[in-house]
Amino acid sequence: MIEPHDDTRLLYASRLEEAGYAVDSIANGLDALSSAHKRLPDGVFKEMSVPGADGFEILQALRAEPTTADIPAVVVTSLLHFDVPQRARESGATVVLCKPTPIDSVLGAVDELMRATPVDRLARRQLGRCLQTLRKVGMQLTPDASANERVKTLIDRLQIAVMAIDEHGRYVAASTGIE
Repeated sequence: MIEPHDDTRLLYASRLEEAGYAVDSIANGLDALSSAHKRLPDGVFKEMSVPGADGFEILQALRAEPTTADIPAVVVTSLLHFDVPQRARESGATVVLCKPTPIDSVLGAVDELMRATPVDRLARRQLGRCLQTLRKVGMQLTPDASANERVKTLIDRLQIAVMAIDEHGRYVAASTGIE
């Protein structure tokens, strides 16, 4: 979630968490882009007017990267200029709501968006997050090896069948159990 106002960010985060969502709350646009690339969220919930980056630029930057291009985005904004909703959609927003919007309407929009997201997209992002975790752990186990070798070493130690692919769908490594 990208929301510059502390009280609004806290309200949205607490209600989304109560609804079962894991929420990473960020106030700054540049931090949000960095976080999205590192964390691969299943959805983005944002205000258009945030410090550090233009809201339209954030959406466009997310759409420009293969790993974040298909992440659905809900925009809740107080910018009521006549062209903001259209420009937000053109920049990559999936849903645009104008403030003030009742929190139940916001939650309904997020729920609907998550239900409409194809399962394969959610699974691909989940696998991407798992691979990132494996790489981090692998680096701790064998800091002198290449990233792919560290991942291979890590998954070879596992007693289950695991195959790792990179963000482009290319084979990276597989445990001996995969055979």
